[in-house]
Amino acid sequence: MASRSHIDLGLQKAIEKLKASGKYGHVHGPRCSSEIQRVLEPEEETILEVRQSHFRNISPERIIATNRRLIIVRPSFWGHYFGFNMLRYTDISFVPYKQLISIVMSKGKFLSTIHMRIHGYTDVSSAIRNEGEIEGIRNRYAMAFTVFIEDVIEAREEEELEAMHQRGFAAEAAADPPYEKSITLENAARIVNEKSVKFVWLGIEPIGEVAAMLGTSTDNVVTFNTAAAGQMSKSELSQYKDCVFVSYSGQISRHLVKYLKREYDIDAYSLNRGILEIAKAAFEKFN
Repeated sequence: MASRSHIDLGLQKAIEKLKASGKYGHVHGPRCSSEIQRVLEPEEETILEVRQSHFRNISPERIIATNRRLIIVRPSFWGHYFGFNMLRYTDISFVPYKQLISIVMSKGKFLSTIHMRIHGYTDVSSAIRNEGEIEGIRNRYAMAFTVFIEDVIEAREEEELEAMHQRGFAAEAAADPPYEKSITLENAARIVNEKSVKFVWLGIEPIGEVAAMLGTSTDNVVTFNTAAAGQMSKSELSQYKDCVFVSYSGQISRHLVKYLKREYDIDAYSLNRGILEIAKAAFEKFN
């Protein structure tokens, strides 16, 4: 599990990026305010909100990202429209950013579904329980939220990897020559086919979803545990020679490719800008 300092630094980087894009903060409607204002902590600010369309749910569920955590609200009909609960209670769940493992956006023609994997979430009274999923969100809001959460996770992983470097794992020596083999998806697909190697996914999403994003067969995709790389022998790592490593934004895969070259003289490739860039490109093309 990531340390508190890694979470704070990762979140800070993601927030700074969001502020630079001009998308930081949102205006609460009266219903949103009545549902969450009483649970906000001192100096806690809301950053983004995604909400179900009323076409999907007459009492829409919402996820609110703050500068400290996620707040997931599943209102009752009476609580949403009349301000009090009658037949069932409004369910409010709190998810610390450190518990987030990944987020996947499934895009439809007009509405999307956001699915979050949450580590160690065992509150049986919560509707989201071990995993969080909200359907029927407008595409542009779902994309903005997904990108932000990916930035949080990616920045956190970068901080963790940097800490590992400082502890001696894949340390970046100043005298080392630069090494970078970052390639486009088109070239990556050609290398996978011509050299009979694999796309190596560094996340935890199902292989089928990753293969669909990459436009390839599931036979061409394998997973890799980055945390175990330091304990693997050269013979074990050699099976990844000429493979194409894929992470969310490309940062982790670039670090890993340089590590393999420096420590074991194993040549591999990193997918340029990661799988998230492919998702954003597909979204922009669709729109």
